[in-house]
Amino acid sequence: MSINIKHIVLAISIVALVILRSSVYSKERTYQPFSPLGRGVYDTPQWSPDGRYLAFGFRNASSYDELWIYDTDTNNTTKLSIQGNFESLKGLAWENNEILYYSSDYRLYRANVATNSSQLMKIDISLWDDFTFDRNLRRFVFAQQVAPLSELMDIWAMDVSNGIGVNLTNTTGKTERDPKVSFDGKYVAYSLYNIDRSPIIKGSIRHYGLAVQDEKGKIRILDIPLLGGVNGFDWSPDSNKILFLGNDRGFIAGLFLIDLDKPNDIRHVLSVDDLKGGIARVSWSQRGELAIISVGAPGSNDLYILPMFDLLKDSKPVIWGPQSTIP
Repeated sequence: MSINIKHIVLAISIVALVILRSSVYSKERTYQPFSPLGRGVYDTPQWSPDGRYLAFGFRNASSYDELWIYDTDTNNTTKLSIQGNFESLKGLAWENNEILYYSSDYRLYRANVATNSSQLMKIDISLWDDFTFDRNLRRFVFAQQVAPLSELMDIWAMDVSNGIGVNLTNTTGKTERDPKVSFDGKYVAYSLYNIDRSPIIKGSIRHYGLAVQDEKGKIRILDIPLLGGVNGFDWSPDSNKILFLGNDRGFIAGLFLIDLDKPNDIRHVLSVDDLKGGIARVSWSQRGELAIISVGAPGSNDLYILPMFDLLKDSKPVIWGPQSTIP
């Protein structure tokens, strides 16, 4: 039997491509990327309240961000007609058939999924980075620089109806970023670090961590042992756990779960190779059965839809140390 060298090269190329993109895995299976629009940048994936639809922004080398809706029941992907001449979506949230989104033209828009239309809201906001909404779209929560060119950032909350903002943190010597409002609306979680690199809490060797702040302003700092930091996170539907992407100096990289009632028992949910910056986002559906993560390099990334019930059942505790391991 003759061997066609071109066929061998093609087969090797296909295998290499699968290996390069199959970097999200558990003991039971390897997860394939969900990239319905091909290669590009998938921004701010967010589940609808009923868990059926997934909204996300997408852009590639030839286009700015566009807002897309994926239907998990029909596997159809639909582009929404939205206003705004912008490079990227900075944040979005669902309520019934409407999506509130913030774009890099510093404006808030409300899009109606049923009518495929959008309108500009009468609030113009010039922000720096990191945006989120609470689940009922009443508050717009964001991180903003204390002063131009400053490394210091505070977390603010703004009433969507009137544009009135309140500084939630107002700290000195700390930078707070990446705010996420819990499903019940009672808490805001965000990442933070000390500018002078001093320990984030007494006895820690790290100058960064996650913070959880309640409605009365009480702050609880979580000392996450990952020396590579937290790359992206979201709340559990019961508002008592946080699912986050992170890495520990290359020894462990992946998806982790921290229970606020047992903060020292961090569980490893899933392995993710090559978490070296770039884009990392997490969105957990309100019904709890699915989560989506977005990982990749700055110019291109992939989405992965994950069955959370199975993954949480098989999650393992992490043994922290000079070379952290999972039993």
